[in-house]
Amino acid sequence: FYFNLAGNTSSAVVNLLQTPMVALPHLGGRYGYMETGKALTEAVKLYMSSGLKRMVTDINGDRVETKAMLSIENLLDTAKGSKYKDLIQTLKDQGFLQTSTARDALEAAKRTSAGEGGKRPLGERAAMYSAFMFHHAERMNREVTAVAAYDLEMAKSGDKAKAIEKAIRAVEFTHGAGHTESGPSIGHSDIGKVLTVFKRFGFSMYYMLFDTIRRGFPMKADMTETERQEAQIARRQLYGVYGMAGLFAGAKGLPLYWIAQMAYDALNDDDEDDFDTMMRKFMGELAFKGPINYFTNLGIADRVGWTDLIYRENKGGKADASALSQIMEGILGAPYAIVDSLFRARELMNDGQYERAVETMLPVALRNVLKGGRYAIEGANTLRGDPVMGDINGYNAAMQVLGFAPADLLRQYEINAYEKRLDKATVGESKKLLKQYYVAQR
Repeated sequence: FYFNLAGNTSSAVVNLLQTPMVALPHLGGRYGYMETGKALTEAVKLYMSSGLKRMVTDINGDRVETKAMLSIENLLDTAKGSKYKDLIQTLKDQGFLQTSTARDALEAAKRTSAGEGGKRPLGERAAMYSAFMFHHAERMNREVTAVAAYDLEMAKSGDKAKAIEKAIRAVEFTHGAGHTESGPSIGHSDIGKVLTVFKRFGFSMYYMLFDTIRRGFPMKADMTETERQEAQIARRQLYGVYGMAGLFAGAKGLPLYWIAQMAYDALNDDDEDDFDTMMRKFMGELAFKGPINYFTNLGIADRVGWTDLIYRENKGGKADASALSQIMEGILGAPYAIVDSLFRARELMNDGQYERAVETMLPVALRNVLKGGRYAIEGANTLRGDPVMGDINGYNAAMQVLGFAPADLLRQYEINAYEKRLDKATVGESKKLLKQYYVAQR
C-alpha cells in the first residue's frame, strides 16, 4: 500500500469514478437512469453537507461533539439525517462507514495508544495521512451509493427494511467487499492476502459483470413474469456498464474486450498488426481510448477500463520485459512488482543512470513528483537521451506530479513498443529463413 497507493492523488480521483461507471448502471437498470442520476446527485449533496463535526459517546456515556471528516455518519443526530437514521446505523454496525481498501491493507499494523503529548506513533501517523485521500474517496463512493439506493427503493416500495437491504447489497455489489473475509476465498490466507492485495477489487468486479450477464441471459425456456422482468433489468444494467465503460475508457476498456484481443493475437502472425493497433487505426484515438482521454490528454482510460483488472499489460519502459517476467508479475502481483523495481533500479545504477534509478525505486507518489519535474525540465526522453515525443507542456507536467500520465505520451510508448515488436519479428523471421537455407545447403 505504501509503495503503490499511499499519497497518490490520481488513485483517489480514479477511485471516485467507480460510482458513475458501475453504481449508476446497476441502479439505473432497476430504477431508471434519470431517477438514479437525480438520486446520486442528491446523495452527493447530502454527503458534502455532512459537516466536519460528529456527536459521539465518551467513556462516561455522555454525548460530546468531536471533529470528523465528511460522512453521512455525522448526520446521525441531526434533523437532516433523521430520514436516514436506520440506514446510517445499519451501515455503521456492519462496518461500511469505516472500511476501505486502504484501511484493510493497513489493518495488520499494530495500533498503539497515543504517547506523551497525545501524539500517535510516527508509523501510525504516516499510515493515517498517506491513506487519507484514497480512504475517504472509497468511503464517499460507498455512502453516496447507499443513500441513493435507499432513496430509490423507498420511492418504489416504501418498505424501509427492504430499502436498507437493497442499499447494502448495492454497495457490496458495485464497490466490492469491504473486508478481506468478504472477498474471494483465494485471498483469505496470509499469503493470499499479500498476492491479491490490489486484485480483490478486480475479482469483485468480474463477479458483478458475470452475474449480471447470467441474470440478463438466463438459460431457461420457460420463465415466470418476475424472472422475465429481472432479466430485462439485468440487460439494462449491462448496457449501462458498457456505455459508461465506453465513455470513460473507450473501446479498449470495454468488458471482455480482452477475449477478442487474445483470440485475434493468438491466430495472428507476429509481423502483422496486433488487435490493439488494428482497432486504433480503424476507430481512431477518440473511440479507441474514449473522450475523457482524448479531450483531457490524461491517461485515465487504462486505469478505469475493464481490460486490466486482474492482469495488467506492461507499458512504457517495461513493455520489453520478458514473457516470464510479465507472467510472474501477473501472478505474484504487487510484491513482485516492488522487488522487480528495485532490481531495475540497480541495473540503472550500474549503467550510470543514478537519477532514473532513484526515481524507479521510490514509491509511486514520490516517483510521480520526480517524473513530473523531469518532464517539465527536459521532456520525456529515453535513457539514451532521445526524445520519445515533443516537449511536454506545463499542464501535463503538473498533472504527472499528481499521478496522471500524459495520454499522448502513453500512446507513443504503445506505438514504439508495437514497432519494436514488429521489427523484432521481421528480423527474427529473416534469421530463421537464412538458418533454414543454410541447413538445407549443408
